[in-house]
Amino acid sequence: MYYRHFGLRKIQSNAYIGKLDNLELDDLKNQIKLVIRQKDSVLIFPLCEKCYSKKENLGRKIKFQEDFYRVF
Repeated sequence: MYYRHFGLRKIQSNAYIGKLDNLELDDLKNQIKLVIRQKDSVLIFPLCEKCYSKKENLGRKIKFQEDFYRVF
């Protein structure tokens, strides 16, 4: 099966962050629907820039970059 990272960065074992436009988000949702099992859950949280800017880092520091990379 063909997988794409959609330019998202892995920040924890099952947590990703990044910017997606509406077409990319729809494509991601369609890819997830192809592989998700009944017992699985995927949560997508939209964050505005104001909310994102209020993030706090505790413990190991995560380097957040504005220019997310794409891996295909």
